[in-house]
Amino acid sequence: ACFLFPALHEAVMLTCLTAFVTMLFLTYQNKGAAGITYYAFLLFGVASVAYVHILFFLPLIWLMMITNTMSLSWRTWIASLLGLLTPYWFGAVWVIYQYDYALIIDHFTALTDFEEPFNLYGITGYQKATLGLIILMAVISTIHFIRKNYLDKIRTRMFYGFFIWMDLAALVFLLLQPQHFN
Repeated sequence: ACFLFPALHEAVMLTCLTAFVTMLFLTYQNKGAAGITYYAFLLFGVASVAYVHILFFLPLIWLMMITNTMSLSWRTWIASLLGLLTPYWFGAVWVIYQYDYALIIDHFTALTDFEEPFNLYGITGYQKATLGLIILMAVISTIHFIRKNYLDKIRTRMFYGFFIWMDLAALVFLLLQPQHFN
């Protein structure tokens, strides 16, 4: 439920997330990269305007900035908060102009809507097959990475670790909230 840009499509959200991860990886071992961190989280904020449930990944991303990209400092953390909030500041101007405060309230209350966890009965057979294929590919690639990671550079290992943890988090979120499968 996008409160500001209802026509913002899934492809734009995925593009923002891809650019976010790319820019976040540019901050590898650079605790002074507040500018790049701001722009990365600006893209994450735009994606969260389109789909608010992406905000559930935020604590894990900050943890991955500590452990994997090793780029989290006070400056980059503040830059990430400012970048995340920037699209909402612009959206708040529009909401104030329209006097429709319910838009932003409905946007964030969607985070509290939980249905029955682990209830996969609403998912079609095609979606289950797609999920199975994605899980199979993730398991195969994770096993391959664990067996052969000594051949990679440390930086590459950190990036693969980032993707493995994000895959696991996405799977956990999917099982906890299967109504958001798509």
